[in-house]
Amino acid sequence: MDSTRSSSSTEYDEERQTLFSDKENGTHWSSVTPTSGNTTRAFIWTSFYILVLHIALIWTGTLLWLCNRNDPDSIPLTGRSWSPVHPFLEYEVRADNTSLYNTQSKYSGIPSEEVDGAWWELVKPALFNASAEEIERAGESLEDVAEVTMGGYLAGLGVYHELHCLQRIRTYVHEYYYYPQMSDTERYTLRHHIDHCVELLRSTVMCHGTTDFEVFFWGENSGELPEARSSAKRVCVKWDSLHDWSRSRFVRGDEPPVKPKPEGIAQHTHEHEHEHEHGHDHHTQER
Repeated sequence: MDSTRSSSSTEYDEERQTLFSDKENGTHWSSVTPTSGNTTRAFIWTSFYILVLHIALIWTGTLLWLCNRNDPDSIPLTGRSWSPVHPFLEYEVRADNTSLYNTQSKYSGIPSEEVDGAWWELVKPALFNASAEEIERAGESLEDVAEVTMGGYLAGLGVYHELHCLQRIRTYVHEYYYYPQMSDTERYTLRHHIDHCVELLRSTVMCHGTTDFEVFFWGENSGELPEARSSAKRVCVKWDSLHDWSRSRFVRGDEPPVKPKPEGIAQHTHEHEHEHEHGHDHHTQER
């Protein structure tokens, strides 16, 4: 009986040893179980590390966005209207100290053929031929836009309108040279045009809000008041990049070759036009 139990016990121990040990590799199941636990812990730590990394990246990205949003050197472009010249513009940093009182250029000084020629070259490509797609993409309606005889629509860039206004003011300052025999009616019309130009330039200047730092100094020719001076650097459009594009598209001719005004287009009535009409009548009556 005892021998039977001993034999059974021996067989049980052998089966147990066979099930729970690997004689060839010399490993027990007891050594396998901790390996499974290490794998689980490694997976948990890896997942935790990835989670922390994602949180850090999100936090860093948010911080950079907030910094850029509040960066005074960054210019928000969201909401800006489309313009066909945008992809062609180049920029540069310039330090033109034009605040000095005696600063001169080929565009300034007493009237002359040279000065007039320089200004003409500036405003010459003011108008260009735009496609219907460009008109609509810029947010304008095609309903009443003037058509060019060669096809397309008459358009322009704001900077040339502003230069035109500066040119008009310049000629008004030298009225004796450019309008020696101007009538009172013509003078009134010109003044109305000048008022429009002053308002346009005021709006443009305030829109750009140049922040150049200026100081006031005493110079040899300062007189009773100090003069303004600035060494500030500013980011400017490279004029050639804009002007070259305009010259490649401009409508040639002293007068824009446009088709006649179509019938059925309502006359635009702006408040300042009414004021001009009433003011003109009143001015005529006074005469």
